Amino acid sequence: MVLLAGVEILLGRCSGQEDFTIGTAYSKRDRIELEPIVGFFVNSLVLRADLSRNPTFRELLVRVRACVLNAYSHSDVSFHRVVAALKQGRELNNSPLFQVMFAFDNTPHEELYLDSLSIERLPPEVTRAVFDLAFGLSESREGIHGSIAYATDLFERETIEQLATQYTALLWAAVADPGRRIQDLPLSTGIEAAKTSSG
Repeated sequence: MVLLAGVEILLGRCSGQEDFTIGTAYSKRDRIELEPIVGFFVNSLVLRADLSRNPTFRELLVRVRACVLNAYSHSDVSFHRVVAALKQGRELNNSPLFQVMFAFDNTPHEELYLDSLSIERLPPEVTRAVFDLAFGLSESREGIHGSIAYATDLFERETIEQLATQYTALLWAAVADPGRRIQDLPLSTGIEAAKTSSG
């Protein structure tokens, strides 16, 4: 929820919007009897980002938590049914209801050992962006790692690299001072700001 709040602030600051939606994936293997079944049990949930009235980071976290828990409580309703109920037209080149995806994976990944075989985990190759932006974050023993997939017809690589730098700086500042208003959180570290002003 902290990481999601950071994405919301970043998007709000960059777009000037206070009210927008973000999608997230939710695994539906929440019952023991589903664990051994083969298949894809993930549903897309739509989360509302509400940055109105310039809350503190701590206040925004309360909003994000309420929104996420509410979405989880309705996760049995499939994304397709939500789209149909809202009578949203489907376009092949555009996702309905949201254009930004946030995914956080904290599933433990155990090393797999098989006799006389060497196994290496490879990251998936992304050749086509499904969303305008997709923030993928994962947690491991080494910490939290992330990537941003993006539509190359909308964004340049340098823009995405800058977004990643701003996201990291924003999160450090928010964690250091959660009572600070979100509009006052810096999008760069002191070192980066000095480099920009001198360059």
